[in-house]
Amino acid sequence: MKPSKGCLLDHMKTVHHYSDIPCGKPDCSYIAYSSHNFKQHQAKFHGHGKKKTQYSIHHCPYSSCQAAFQKPSALQLHLNVHESRVFSCSYCQYRNVNIQSMKEHLSVHFNLKNFACDICHRTFSSNNKLYSHKYAVHNSDFSCVDCGDVLLTCWKLLKHRETCKERLKHSRIL
Repeated sequence: MKPSKGCLLDHMKTVHHYSDIPCGKPDCSYIAYSSHNFKQHQAKFHGHGKKKTQYSIHHCPYSSCQAAFQKPSALQLHLNVHESRVFSCSYCQYRNVNIQSMKEHLSVHFNLKNFACDICHRTFSSNNKLYSHKYAVHNSDFSCVDCGDVLLTCWKLLKHRETCKERLKHSRIL
């Protein structure tokens, strides 16, 4: 695309199919910016497997939601999703309720890679990406925490986790 005002947004909409997708669930005003983001929201926010613990003392006030949290700050982030109070990127349609996630996102726009691997010296835009790299590339123990199966690569472990019967037997999927 020829550089012009708004060309990045046009690119994101035409090439990556970014558009506003409202959640539509009761008591949720979240508006996703892409189908991938919508699927992530559905899985993380409305998905199965969210368990209350004895430390979950801060309950979501929405009657359609059973979420509870240990810390008030976690409840506030949760409420920000319900009410679509988000930080918006000035350069694309990315939105997030977490300011740290927004900072990590902005580092991608400016190609900032301030986190270096101490083993191979490859650089990354966030500490999470560095950790993922170290785990996937420099780790040799890929065992499932639920069933104990040992796999040869990180990617095989991730694939196994999707269908691990021991992990899924406590969810509503099986």
